[in-house]
Amino acid sequence: MSQENVEVIKALFEGWQRGDRDVIGIFDPEVEFARYGGEVAVTRRARGIEEMTAALVEWIAEWSDLSFEAERFVDLGDRVLVLARHRGVGRRSGLSLDHLEADVFTLRDGKIVRWEAHWDPAEAQRRLDLKECAMSPENVEIVRRGLFALERDDIDAAAEFWHPEVSWRAMEGAPDDVGEMHGIEAVRRYVEDWFDTFDDFRSEPEELIDVGDDRVLAVMHITGRAKSSGVATDMRYANVSTIRDGKIVRGREYATKAHALKAVGLAD
Repeated sequence: MSQENVEVIKALFEGWQRGDRDVIGIFDPEVEFARYGGEVAVTRRARGIEEMTAALVEWIAEWSDLSFEAERFVDLGDRVLVLARHRGVGRRSGLSLDHLEADVFTLRDGKIVRWEAHWDPAEAQRRLDLKECAMSPENVEIVRRGLFALERDDIDAAAEFWHPEVSWRAMEGAPDDVGEMHGIEAVRRYVEDWFDTFDDFRSEPEELIDVGDDRVLAVMHITGRAKSSGVATDMRYANVSTIRDGKIVRGREYATKAHALKAVGLAD
């Protein structure tokens, strides 16, 4: 039944993204809803579909251009944990929202009977004792922040996420493969070479996946135009980062997501 529960929640998120109001039928009429802040304090409670809907409308009204994307579904038996990325702009504050939230849905007979929305995924994991889900939202966030710094052309900020003992390697056999690089300065020179080689260079993370054992797989999209030849580059590749002490200590690049998944022992 647990995999069926995952499919129910996937259908819910897909329906929300389509703007399908019929997905409300997935909830039990007496559904319990609770929103938790970063300190695991309840900031909003509701019971029943009408109260839950009012709570959601109240929260959505605080943001403009609000969007959300489910990044991972974790099967926990009669519960399903979802890591979802929320983005928007505060209507009153003007501040940008780009936040990973954890939602835990409890199901019975194919209906959602409880929904817990946790602002802090790590606190949700500790509070609900979700050790068995083998995920680390903290690791994903470390990689995300480091890659977004590079997207802003801020190498100094990106280097803050590299461990002093970091080792990195480009795709084996690639033109930029100089073997294994050791230390922050060596990795910095490697990254700087990319920026120096291209005009309008962009490196954008399209997908981040926690693959276990403190590793995060990133699917990257890079674009630019070679300064010497004028030839445009538009390609995707994948890298796998290993986290230690809150820093990236190891990185390996692969030609495709499938190759990276195979390298970490997972099937695509």
